[in-house]
Amino acid sequence: MKHCPYCGAEYPDNITECPIDQNPLEGEHIAPPPKKHQKQPKYDIPPLPPEKKQNDWVTVLIPNNEFETNIVMGRLKASGIEVRLDISRIGGWIGTNAMKYIQVRPKDYDDARELLNAD
Repeated sequence: MKHCPYCGAEYPDNITECPIDQNPLEGEHIAPPPKKHQKQPKYDIPPLPPEKKQNDWVTVLIPNNEFETNIVMGRLKASGIEVRLDISRIGGWIGTNAMKYIQVRPKDYDDARELLNAD
């Protein structure tokens, strides 16, 4: 097979010119090897430091929105990991902001980290 260097169309060996853009065809088209890329984790969850393993609960993730909160908590619960949502309020009566933290028991932290970064 020959291919057009301009448009990439492929033609049988007996064709010498691309009928689309009239460029001369080149020899056998060899596809480039697939790029090997390292799988990036879905979430940036660092390993749990030893001093935090003494806590009752540890934060595994700070979700970006309500949808992500529900999905992540559902996945953790479905896998049998005990999970809770910690909500910290910042500010006064007017203009109060809430930060949500998805937390697990320290013994489940590594399992939660692995589960959340799995495909």
